[in-house]
Amino acid sequence: MRIRIRFCLGIFLLLNFWDANHLLAQGIRLQEQLRKLANHKSNDTLKVILLNEIAYSYHVVKTDSSLFYAGEARKLAKQLGYLKGEAKALGVEAISNYLIGNVSKTVKKNEEALLIYRKMGDVSGEAAVLNNMGIVYHNEGKFDSAFSFYLRSLNLRKSINDEKGIADCYNNIGNVYTDKGNYVEALSRLFDGLLIRERMGDSLGISNSLSNIAGVYSNLKKFDDARKHAERAFSIQERFGDEEGMFHSEVILGTAFLEEKKFNKALEIFKRGYDRCNKMDNPGGLSVCLKNFGYIFERTGQPDLAIKSFAEGLEIDKLYGDLQGISISENGIGRCEFLKGNKEQAISHFINAYNYSSEIHNKLQAYESTQYLAKAYEALGTINQAMHYLKLSVLYKDSLFNEETLNKSHKIEFNYLLEKKQNQIALLEKNKKIQQAENQVQRLYTLGLVLLILVLSGIVIGVNRNRLKATKAKELILKQKNEMEIQAKHLSELNQFKTKTFSILSHDLRHPVQNLANVLDLLDEGHLSQEEFVSLKSSFQNQLRQIGILLENTLNWGKSQMSGELVLQPSFVDVSEIVRRNLELFSNQIQGKNLQVVVEIESGFKLYCDPDHLDIALRNLIFNAIKFSYPGKSIKVFGKIKGIRGVLEIRDEGVGMDESTLNNLFTIKQKQGNFGTSGEHGAGIGLLLTKEFVERNGGQLHVQSRKEVGSVFSLEFPLDLETATNSSSAS
Repeated sequence: MRIRIRFCLGIFLLLNFWDANHLLAQGIRLQEQLRKLANHKSNDTLKVILLNEIAYSYHVVKTDSSLFYAGEARKLAKQLGYLKGEAKALGVEAISNYLIGNVSKTVKKNEEALLIYRKMGDVSGEAAVLNNMGIVYHNEGKFDSAFSFYLRSLNLRKSINDEKGIADCYNNIGNVYTDKGNYVEALSRLFDGLLIRERMGDSLGISNSLSNIAGVYSNLKKFDDARKHAERAFSIQERFGDEEGMFHSEVILGTAFLEEKKFNKALEIFKRGYDRCNKMDNPGGLSVCLKNFGYIFERTGQPDLAIKSFAEGLEIDKLYGDLQGISISENGIGRCEFLKGNKEQAISHFINAYNYSSEIHNKLQAYESTQYLAKAYEALGTINQAMHYLKLSVLYKDSLFNEETLNKSHKIEFNYLLEKKQNQIALLEKNKKIQQAENQVQRLYTLGLVLLILVLSGIVIGVNRNRLKATKAKELILKQKNEMEIQAKHLSELNQFKTKTFSILSHDLRHPVQNLANVLDLLDEGHLSQEEFVSLKSSFQNQLRQIGILLENTLNWGKSQMSGELVLQPSFVDVSEIVRRNLELFSNQIQGKNLQVVVEIESGFKLYCDPDHLDIALRNLIFNAIKFSYPGKSIKVFGKIKGIRGVLEIRDEGVGMDESTLNNLFTIKQKQGNFGTSGEHGAGIGLLLTKEFVERNGGQLHVQSRKEVGSVFSLEFPLDLETATNSSSAS
C-alpha cells in the first residue's frame, strides 16, 4: 500500500523552516531596506528594486505588507516602462497569493508575468514562470495541466542549456508520472534529473531525486530498492538539516518496515515523523502519518483505532483539497468497515475513493478501490457488480505491476548506472590525454633545460677560473645579504599577518555590535517584543564569548612574539579539571549544535607544564572541534600515559582538512580564518598560539585529518620535571 507525500516542488518558501536566527536576520535586513526606501526620494528603477526587495522580505512574515509593496513596485515599474521590475513584482504577488490560498490570483499574476517575459525575450524568466505554474496545478491535483507547463519550461531551459532548470523540470515531470501511476516514465525522468544533479554536485538536489526515486520503488513494492535510495537520500538531508526531505525519506523507510510486518519499528518511525511535522507545522505531513497509523492499526487487528486515524487524515485532506489523500483515506476507512462486517458502509467509502482517484487519473488508488469493491460486492452476493469491478481491478493491476513494467524499471536504473560509468570513463580518458600532453611538454622542457644548464655550466666554469678569489669574497657579502632579505621577508609576513588579523578583528567586533544595535532599534521601534529579545540573548552571549577568545588569542600571540614576554611557570597540572572547565565554557555552543561530548581521561592523569598555557591550548582545540563539527555528531577527549609522556587527544566528526590545508596549517603567510559549520569565524591564530605554547612547554602537537570525516589533534607533554626541562631546552 502506498501512502502519498505532497512534494514541495518549486520556489515557494516553507515558512516553518525559519528559526529565530533567520527571522532576526530577515528583520534586520528588512529594517535596512525600509530605511533605504525612506531616504530614496526619486521615482526611478532603483526604487522599484527596493520595493520588490521589501515585498519579498515581507512575504515570509506579513503577507498583506508583501502584497502592498509588490503592488507599489508594479505600478511604478509600469509608469517607468521598466518591464523586468514589473515582472518581478508580479512574481512576488503570485507567491504571496499562493501562500494565503488564493489560487486564482496566483495563476493570474503568473500569466501576466509570463507575457512580460515573452515581450522582453527573457527565456530564463519565462521558463521559471512556466515551472511555477506547473507547481500550482500539480499541488492542486491537476496533473495534466501541470505536465504541460513543466514540459514547456523544460523545452525553454534546454534551449538556453540551463542544466539546473532542466534537472528541476525532469524531477517535477517524474513526480507527475508517479502521481498518475506511470512508474516506468517516472523513473526515466527522475534518473535523468539525478544524472544532471550528480554532474553539477548539487547535494540537496541529489537527495531530492533519490527520495522521489525511492517513492516510486515503494509504489512498485520493490522495497529493497526503495530502502537503498531512501537511506542514501536521508544521509544527505540529515547533513544539511533538510527536515522536509528527512521526513519524506523516513516515510518510505517506514512503509518498507510495514510491508515486512515490523509494525513496532514502522510505528516508531511514523511517530517521529508526526512529531517532526508538528514542529514544522506541516499539515500534509501530519495527514501522511495519520494514514500510516491507520494502516498499522488495520494490519494489527484494531479497526476502530484505524478508522479514527484515517478519519483524522481525511479531515486534513479535505481542508487542503488533496484529492489523492482523500482517495487514500476513503479506501482505508472502507477496508476497516469491511473488516467490521459493515459491507454497505465499506462500499460507500470505496466508491468515493474510486471517484476521486478517477478524477485525478491515479491508477494505483483506482486499482485498490476496484479491488476492494469487487470483494465487498461478492460478500453481499451482488455478483454482476463484483465481476464488473474485478475486471477493472485486473486492468489496473496489469498496467501497474506487469512483468514488462518491472523489467523496464530495472533497465532504466541499469541504463542510468551505465551512463554514469561511461561519463566517468570519458572523464578519465580526457584527463589521461591531458596528462599525456602535459608529460610530453614537461619532457621537452626538461631536455631543453638540461642542455641550457650544460651550456651555462661550461661558461660559468671558464669564467670562474679567473674570478675564484673575487667570488669567495662576494660569497660572504651575499650570505649576509640573504640573511637580511630572509629577516625582511619574515618581518613583512608578520606585518601582513598583523594587518589581516586586525582587519578580521575589526570585522568580528563590529558585526555583533552592529547586530545588537539593530536589534535594539527594532525593539525601540516596536518590531521586536521583549520576549523575542530575551530569546535572542543566548545567541549574543555566544558571539561575545567567541570575541573574548579571539581577543585573548591575539593578545597572547602578540606577547609570545615579543622577547622576554613569555615566562613559563610549570607545575603538575590536573588535566581533567581544565577539560571540565573549558567544556562548561562552551556548553551553549555544544547544546546549540546538539553535540555529544565523551571524555575518557585516566584517573590521576597529570602533566608537567604551565597550567595557563595548557588551558589556552585546550580551549582553542575544543573551540575548533565545536566550530567545525556537524550538528548531531560527537567530540571525544582522551587522556592516557604513553611511555614517559602523557597524550591528550581531541577528536571531532566535522568537515576535516585536505592535504594542502594540513601542510599549511601552521604557516603564517597561509593562515586565514575559516567559517565553522554554523558560520563561526575567527582570525586564524588559535592554532598558531596552541603550537607555540605546547612547544615552549617541551611538548609536541600532531594533527591527523580527513575531508568530511573529521580531525584528531594530539598533545604530547612530559610527565616529569627532568624530561620537561630537556625537551624545553631542545625546542
